[in-house]
Amino acid sequence: MNFFEDQRLAKKKSNQLMGLFITIVVAVSILTGVVFSFAFGIVNQQKYSKYNANPFSLDSLLTVKSLTTIGMIAGVVGLIIFLISLYKTWSLKSHPEEICEQLGAREVPSNTSDFRLKRYRNIVEEMSIASSVPVPLIYVLQDDAINAFACGYDINSAAVCVTTGSLEKLSRDELQAVVAHEYSHILNGDMSINLRLIGMLAGLLVIYYAGRVIVRSGGGRRRSRNNDGAQAALIGLALIILGLVGFMFGNLLKAAISRQREFLADASSVQFTRNPEGITGALKKIAVNYNMGIIESPNADKAAHMFLVDGVERSFFSLKTHPDIYKRIKAVDKNFKKEDFLNRDYKEVEKQIEREMNKADDKPEKRKSSLPIPGFDSNNPEESVKLLMPLFIMLQQSTNKLDPKKSLEEQLLRRFVANEDPQIQALSPLQKLELLEVAFGEIKSLSVNKKERLHDIAIEEIKRDGVMDFDEFIIYAYLRPALKDVKINYKSLSSKELKVYGNMLLNLMWYMDKVKISKKGLESISQHIPMKKLDAKELSYTKMVKVLEKLRFCRIDQKEQVIKACETLVHINNQVTEKEEVMLKLVKQILGVPGSIST
Repeated sequence: MNFFEDQRLAKKKSNQLMGLFITIVVAVSILTGVVFSFAFGIVNQQKYSKYNANPFSLDSLLTVKSLTTIGMIAGVVGLIIFLISLYKTWSLKSHPEEICEQLGAREVPSNTSDFRLKRYRNIVEEMSIASSVPVPLIYVLQDDAINAFACGYDINSAAVCVTTGSLEKLSRDELQAVVAHEYSHILNGDMSINLRLIGMLAGLLVIYYAGRVIVRSGGGRRRSRNNDGAQAALIGLALIILGLVGFMFGNLLKAAISRQREFLADASSVQFTRNPEGITGALKKIAVNYNMGIIESPNADKAAHMFLVDGVERSFFSLKTHPDIYKRIKAVDKNFKKEDFLNRDYKEVEKQIEREMNKADDKPEKRKSSLPIPGFDSNNPEESVKLLMPLFIMLQQSTNKLDPKKSLEEQLLRRFVANEDPQIQALSPLQKLELLEVAFGEIKSLSVNKKERLHDIAIEEIKRDGVMDFDEFIIYAYLRPALKDVKINYKSLSSKELKVYGNMLLNLMWYMDKVKISKKGLESISQHIPMKKLDAKELSYTKMVKVLEKLRFCRIDQKEQVIKACETLVHINNQVTEKEEVMLKLVKQILGVPGSIST
């Protein structure tokens, strides 16, 4: 997959989506203004008919006064829609787990004893290590349907959710393919589009809900002496219709965007797993499963475009959001024939589902992950809590015993940052990063208070000797997005800021190796970001944490400039040191670029 090209396409789609959304909002706002002006005109005509010789007509809507009123109402309505859409999008990007929880999903505990849940967690961790991204939040939704989705702002604030039907009916390879499909949505920019769509639809529904409130409040006054109640009900009904029309057009946008991205995600799943039978097998099982992926949650419609396959039954206002499932299978397997499948293979797939569901729940799971777990007993309740921080596997044989009276995660983080135990000192920076990738999801799932406490502990340990060293910098910078909630920055970096921060990053990476850079080499680096030598005193690790925070929210084209400049620098002498490799991996993680992607 071409990460940056996919991101550019996603950004283009997002801009087109915003343009169409603005058009819909303007149209709905103007029509709302017309409805109110027309309704108030009729009301005033009826109230003051004995004083007004001129009856109210459509021509009266074209007067300067009426047009001004329509414009003011449309402006207020449009502003409300945009503010609600912006707030909803902002909220979901900062807390993607809200979508999972609204659907009724629950987080998968790290110490689960359930075979299928352990298998699911292992697969997610394997995919994270394979793609060099932090482990996302891991959720499961109680539902017999075979379906899944991913949500979040970037790779540092993502969540993956599958249904219990997927866990029970899919083989390991098929489940891995489904998870890989969702990972592709995380990596190719679809999550941001999906969250924006949810925010837009929330804004468009404001008119509909306002109409319902007016209808209900008007109904209570229908028996009054005047006719205000009936008139209010008519206004409310008109707003309900307008709101539903706007929502319908919003659903059209949702369907148009989602259908195009699913083929890419299926292809990316094959690329990740190198097993086309995984995703085609999962899609075939969905095709024969009795509910065809339909989710029972009452809130499923809000996230319908995010699912692996259509998650809601089609209705007038809930359009098909995914391509035909047989066309998706055909796109991966060129030899697939729908007629043969329905006439011959259908029953065999049903039998495969039945066999998978009959597998014993206590079947041992064989991890494929590269992480060693020496002497670990997952069946021991006292030991299972240690999975809260996978770092324990490197500390369990430490000469210094853990204090049972103190928080486990606190002690582990202190020791990891302090780097005093022989077990930790023996780890290379790359091994530490591999552990941090797995620990990332565990830390991110902790309560806000616990995360704040761990953040304070990390700072406290770093300040203990008064200086932040390289290992401390790597640990803190990598875990910071997990310890601190995402603060979405919608203001892009200016070209000047990019040059300043990019140059500081390049100088930091140069000081790790201090290789001699020729004039030609400097020119090749400066094609992406101009590099000028800085004094090492200007590049403290504390300052560089803030630099990385700034770069995290730069545009995708700016991220590509940063990554290409850094990669050009580290390859300038055809030899990449471990420190440079670790630093490059850290930069990619902070910027939301998969560590395995090379430009």
